[in-house]
Amino acid sequence: MEEQNRQMQRILTTVEHRQREIGAILDTVVVSASRNVRFAAMSKVITIVIGAFIATSGAAQILFGGENQVVLVSYTLLGVAIAAVVALSTAFRFDERSSGLNRLGVDCRAAMLDLHYRYHRNTEGASAGQERVAAASDMIVEWDRQLTQLRQRAADLGIIVRIEFVPVASEV
Repeated sequence: MEEQNRQMQRILTTVEHRQREIGAILDTVVVSASRNVRFAAMSKVITIVIGAFIATSGAAQILFGGENQVVLVSYTLLGVAIAAVVALSTAFRFDERSSGLNRLGVDCRAAMLDLHYRYHRNTEGASAGQERVAAASDMIVEWDRQLTQLRQRAADLGIIVRIEFVPVASEV
C-alpha cells in the first residue's frame, strides 16, 4: 500500500509537470499571437495610409508641377516605403502566423481540459490501487503524445517554449 501511494504521488507530480508545460506553451503562444496581430494590423494601416498618399501623386504633379524634384523624391520614397512594408508583411506572414498561433492556443486550452477530465475519469474508474496507478501512468503517456504534437506545432510556427527542467531524480 505504501509503495502504491509513492507511485501515485510520483505520477501526480508528473501530471502537474505536464500541466505546467501545456500552460507554458499556452502563455508563450498568447504573447506571440498578440504581437503578430499587432504587426499585421500596423502593416495594413501603414499600407493603406501610404497608399492613399501615393494615390494623390497625379494631383501633386499638377499642383506643384511635373518637374518638381521634391514631389518626385517624396512620392518615390513613399513608394519604396509601401513596397518594404508589403514585402515584410508577406515575408513574415503576420496574419497567417497569428491565426495559426490562435488555433494552437485554443488547442492547448482544449488539451488541458480534455486531459484533466480524462485523468479523473480513468483513475477514479479504476478500483484497485495498482489498477489506478496503471491507469494514471497510461494517461501520462497520452499527455506526452499530445504535448509532443503541441510542441511540434509551436516550433512549426517559430515558437520556442522555455519549460522548467525537472530532473527525474526529484520525482522519487
